[in-house]
Amino acid sequence: MSRVSDSRVVSILCNKKIKDMRVELIPDPTFPILYINKKTIQVIRAFITLSVNKTLFPKDYKPSEADPEQANMFEIIYDHEYIFICKTHAEMKYWVAQLSPYMKAFGVFQYPIEVAIKKSRWRVPNVVYRCIEFMQKKNADQLEGIFRINANSRKIRELRELVENDADLKFDEKDEISTASSFLKQYLHVLVVPLIPPEWFHDYINMPSGLPNPREFVNSLPKHNQNTLWYFCEFLHQIILKKDINKMDETNLAKCVGLVVCENPQNGKMNELVYTKTAISTFEYLLRNHETAFCDVKKRNEELGVQPPSYPAFQPLNHPQYDLLTEQIKMELGDCKKQWRLSASFLGSSGGKKVSRASFSSISLDFSKQKNDLFSTSMKDLSNSPKSKVSRKERAKTMLAKKDGGRLKINSLTAGEGVRVLTSSSEIKDDSSRGIVVSELTQ
Repeated sequence: MSRVSDSRVVSILCNKKIKDMRVELIPDPTFPILYINKKTIQVIRAFITLSVNKTLFPKDYKPSEADPEQANMFEIIYDHEYIFICKTHAEMKYWVAQLSPYMKAFGVFQYPIEVAIKKSRWRVPNVVYRCIEFMQKKNADQLEGIFRINANSRKIRELRELVENDADLKFDEKDEISTASSFLKQYLHVLVVPLIPPEWFHDYINMPSGLPNPREFVNSLPKHNQNTLWYFCEFLHQIILKKDINKMDETNLAKCVGLVVCENPQNGKMNELVYTKTAISTFEYLLRNHETAFCDVKKRNEELGVQPPSYPAFQPLNHPQYDLLTEQIKMELGDCKKQWRLSASFLGSSGGKKVSRASFSSISLDFSKQKNDLFSTSMKDLSNSPKSKVSRKERAKTMLAKKDGGRLKINSLTAGEGVRVLTSSSEIKDDSSRGIVVSELTQ
């Protein structure tokens, strides 16, 4: 799903009050910003979760106790807790798809596939490669009716809780193949953006007619989707090779899993019955043309290695209490404001105007280290007359003039002229990810 600047009104719970607020995302790749009623949220600092803090709701409000996948709510954790109460499931999916790739997400279900891949330490989501790995180990291609058999719901809930705590998925030896197959189907089915994204659905269902051909279509998908769809279909191809044993040919597999890789577009032009038949027949066509469709993707993945990471691929992530996160973020934002004020004070006293993006932390750190000793030694020279009044600009000139040969070099202190702060190119490169570096100061 493409992410573009969009402004919509959403019901949001904040400070125990539910209000309709205008929400706008500015999806700048380097510094995305979210506005909630003109409140600025630095998206890369925020957290997102679908497990909302229901204790924040007013006493007279009864949030739905239904399946969380249909609750139509999610929460953003920043300087406050913002619970988005969406009117429809489609609206909730839209905002989660737009916001979660930029934020720190708790859990892996109901997020875009790229969010799960960031955590998986591989090219496909952890749930996908662990389920397939377990089924291969258990010789799932020998099981009659695989993907038709339902699993124990209690075991599925346990696995869901495990991965929602951002732990590497692990099966017990006693677990059934049906547990892994059902869990994999559930994960793919609730992806907020399916493996075949809505923008590609028209080309997808036209693929059997030859426009586009299967290879062109697969290569047009986002790379994350290419890799995951190939890995899934490669496993299904292994099952098809043993169809005499497991009774699962292309037609039967398409009936079982063809609807988990795509969804009916929201434009409503296709009724559910037509959509179901079309989606199943198209996926069957893709399975029958598996080798041609995925030849480029398979070659690329084989060059990179097709063995998934050994267990554990990563350690479970700690999910602190939401109120502790908000306090931590408030402290970070307060520190940033202090650094900005310090940098602005330094630049103002230097007469500078131009600032380029990189690291203000490097400036503020150097400046704070030098501040006390430079100020005290400089003022000794200016205090021959106790009653003399020294302007701030003169003090700044004297302070900076005392520092020569260090990181900050002053080319000119003549009144009316600019001040140039030189920083080596290596320092700019090293600090570029941390904030702002002064590249040039001119009057």
